[in-house]
Amino acid sequence: MTKILKLKDLSKRFGAIVASNKIDFNLKRNEIHALIGPNGAGKSSLVKQIIGEIRQDSGEIWLNGEEISHLSTSERVCRGLARTFQVTNVVGEFSVLENVMLAVIGYMRSSFNFFISKKKYEELYQQAVVSLVDTELEHKKDLLANQLSHGERRQLELCLVLALRPKIILLDEPMAGLGLDAIDKMKKIFSEVKVKAPILLIEHDMNVVFSLADRISVLVYGKIIATGDPLTIKNDEQVQQAYLGI
Repeated sequence: MTKILKLKDLSKRFGAIVASNKIDFNLKRNEIHALIGPNGAGKSSLVKQIIGEIRQDSGEIWLNGEEISHLSTSERVCRGLARTFQVTNVVGEFSVLENVMLAVIGYMRSSFNFFISKKKYEELYQQAVVSLVDTELEHKKDLLANQLSHGERRQLELCLVLALRPKIILLDEPMAGLGLDAIDKMKKIFSEVKVKAPILLIEHDMNVVFSLADRISVLVYGKIIATGDPLTIKNDEQVQQAYLGI
């Protein structure tokens, strides 16, 4: 299976603290790969290296066959790297559809710096509508964003990312603050969305991780100690001792 994202020997230190210790990691097409680990394991530092907020000390980051280690965050976004659920760009006074159109048009202008013709606008509109359908928000498109429930707002945040047609999506604690029904809906959406863009999932809810992920990597003290399917990880003695507490 094609590897869309690949980390090779990625290392990062903050003084005496080893945040990333020669990490090898990959994200394949059509999959959800969850990254789990205790607080302080280095998950946030790893994600920041992937998106370019901080630079690794050594190692390589590859996206879709291109090394992106030297690129800025904005350049990585233009290459198709998308992150959501940590910072939201939702405008409460705009409708759901207006929010999606604003994101798409803003991205097109900042990335390609061209005037958007009527024909291009119509294409972008259809792109936005497809994303609304993918996130089950098409029936809410005329509502103001501040009229949405917390769960629906999460769906809209994902919709904003999907409308940009990313190569991969980094989901950072997507289930935080959601009720059981909203979690079930988001799980269904993620399972369908991964076909369009594979997902790197950071999530503390182990019930979500083990029911949703195709593969799981366990990060402890800056080092990945195991990678495998959910059953393999659940039965791994080293993982049980270091993290799962079984």
